[in-house]
Amino acid sequence: MHIPTTLENCLREGKVIPFVGAGVSMAVLDRDTGKPLFPSWLELLTRAADRLEHEGKTPYAAVVRGFLQFDKPDYLEAARRAREGLGPVWFNFLKEHLNYPRERADDASLHLA
Repeated sequence: MHIPTTLENCLREGKVIPFVGAGVSMAVLDRDTGKPLFPSWLELLTRAADRLEHEGKTPYAAVVRGFLQFDKPDYLEAARRAREGLGPVWFNFLKEHLNYPRERADDASLHLA
């Protein structure tokens, strides 16, 4: 495999920020259930709509669900509206659904990550 010279130089200088797609996190399995530990975008934003309803923000929940019902769901706009509707609750919502202790992950499923 050939690494471009520019990338190689940036790596040496510590000027590279690694970024991986959602598929990597979807490969991590829950140790107890064997199911994906992290939700897909659709699952996460559906949970956000549920939380919006629970918080009494029904119009926001409806808008988020609407963006998710397109043939090609608009995840970015759904997330923006969910964040807007949840306000200060947004950060805690994300922690509840994305910040699991390392021990929850099945070690065998961590190879890709």
